[in-house]
Amino acid sequence: MPEKIIKDVSGPEEFSPPFFCTPLTGTDKKILLLNSASRNFDTEFVLGAAVRCKWGFPQVLACAPFMSDGTPFPTVFWLVCPYLDKRCAELETEHKIPVLEKELENNREAVEKWHKEYAELRKKLLSDSETKNIANCDAVMESFDKTGVGGINRLKKPCTAKCLHLQTATMLAWKHPAEAWLRMELGCTECPDSQCNCKLLAENILPE
Repeated sequence: MPEKIIKDVSGPEEFSPPFFCTPLTGTDKKILLLNSASRNFDTEFVLGAAVRCKWGFPQVLACAPFMSDGTPFPTVFWLVCPYLDKRCAELETEHKIPVLEKELENNREAVEKWHKEYAELRKKLLSDSETKNIANCDAVMESFDKTGVGGINRLKKPCTAKCLHLQTATMLAWKHPAEAWLRMELGCTECPDSQCNCKLLAENILPE
């Protein structure tokens, strides 16, 4: 297993402690490309794997606030596990998003605090040069201040769930005000048969 990196995002006491991630290996990048073949995938703005399954593959990536081309990226924790991706899609077809939003609304104070901490976390992931570049750009700074988990407007619609993939990734890698509900609905959060390893073997790719 790659050595852990501590991303020092510590700040005022009311905000969250650092999170941990491990560098992406060559095998990680290959399986990520295989699993995301239907969409563009850029590892250049990925900080590392925030969560790995028992088989050693990334389940959640930690991402920088800006993509390599300078496009803002609001999702710090990005779900890449195909098993959980499918499970979240199943729950969404069962109309679980409105149920989760009701859970969030019932815990609104904690949800607002969660979004506030996330906004602070995301700002602390900026590089020194990025911080300097946006310091005098009011529009960008305002966007950082009002944007909560996964791009949700934390000031106007904090209890919006957006999608279960986003909510699950944030819960697994960091924390979530409705963690108990999510874990109950998801059930097992790891596949029993190492789907990613099977996919690599099918492509004649050997782990590095």
